[in-house]
Amino acid sequence: MNNFYKIWVGDFASDIGNKMLFFIIPILGLNIMKLSPTEVGYVSTIYLSVPLILGLYLGSLADRHYSKAMLYLCNITRIIVLLIIVLLLVNNYLNWYILGAGLFILNAISLYYDSLMVSVVPQIVSQKELVKANSFIEAGNSVNSSLGPSIAGFLVTYFSVKLIFIIDIITYIWSSLLLATTDFKLKKQSDNLSENDEITYLKDIKVGFKLLFSNPSQKVILYSVSIYNFFASWLLVILPIYAIKEVGLSSYQLGMIYLFPFVFGIIGAYFTSYLQKKVSPRNIITYSLVPVAVITLLLPLNKYFNNQYLFIFLYICTLSIMEFCITINLVIDRSIRQSIYPINHLSKIESTIRFLTWGFDPFGALIASLIISFSSVFLSLSIGVIGFMLPPLICIFSKSLKKLSFGDPLHPEQ
Repeated sequence: MNNFYKIWVGDFASDIGNKMLFFIIPILGLNIMKLSPTEVGYVSTIYLSVPLILGLYLGSLADRHYSKAMLYLCNITRIIVLLIIVLLLVNNYLNWYILGAGLFILNAISLYYDSLMVSVVPQIVSQKELVKANSFIEAGNSVNSSLGPSIAGFLVTYFSVKLIFIIDIITYIWSSLLLATTDFKLKKQSDNLSENDEITYLKDIKVGFKLLFSNPSQKVILYSVSIYNFFASWLLVILPIYAIKEVGLSSYQLGMIYLFPFVFGIIGAYFTSYLQKKVSPRNIITYSLVPVAVITLLLPLNKYFNNQYLFIFLYICTLSIMEFCITINLVIDRSIRQSIYPINHLSKIESTIRFLTWGFDPFGALIASLIISFSSVFLSLSIGVIGFMLPPLICIFSKSLKKLSFGDPLHPEQ
């Protein structure tokens, strides 16, 4: 797994920059650009709309063109976009729709890069190492989800927002340098086609939907995760705004909140290997999201106690439990897909899933923002947390998940 470790370290570094950048959106918008909470919500909505608008196309594109050159191109393009944004910010030309457009492009490139990696990983590690590799990936995501905002909160408080963009650029350079030290060859989809076998992007998209929806258990997981993502994006847009506007937290305090949850993400990632041996995939997928539904219901209670420290405690607990539970859920689900679907279809299947699950993200963010504009931040928060009860209920009452298992890598489960 030497090549995997090198790529993972590079991606780990660049993902820290991504998480730092997304974290500072409300801080940049509210405190520096002087945007309204609704406008900040719109920026987040634009950023989160990428899977819905481009997800299917990017997955098909990734299945056709996964190579080292494309990984390099992704990093170079992101560096250029970041430089443009920071130059506009320095010269006071940055407004909310230019910021939204820039973040949209960055997220689109990141989505394409991630789609490439879905097909790359099964080719550079053995099937027995898939859960281990995916655990590393999700552990890294979990650490960065906490470490990125924590570092960003400190840097924004004591230095400058511009420094965040510079660090993000440096991480992409570092990722590219590590990628240059790897030595592996990838089997492309085009290697399996004759000159007369022209496959259109539309056909690729249809194949992705067909393979995904021909598997009953994957459909149930899809419905559950879609609803989870809808309310997760709702909550992640509302919580920073609520913390700054209603509770009065500083940028530093908000950043420090994100310092603790990563530990639980790491525990979840490595605990997954143990769970896989002791608990059925069906029970892991079904019950992994129940604690999230319970803890989020406690967040609105802070209004009645009016205690800043209680809110910080609940905020930390919510993020920690979300990291732990969703990490376990994602590792098992992705490993199952990588074991039952052919490699040359993995990117399009992954992008179909992201289109249908992440596609709900902008709607969650948008509805949360609209409720703020027509009512209050508190009402938006209260409605959002109730929705987390739905994903585990869907899995608990599903009969299809009873057959969920790791399958034959050449023959998708029917």
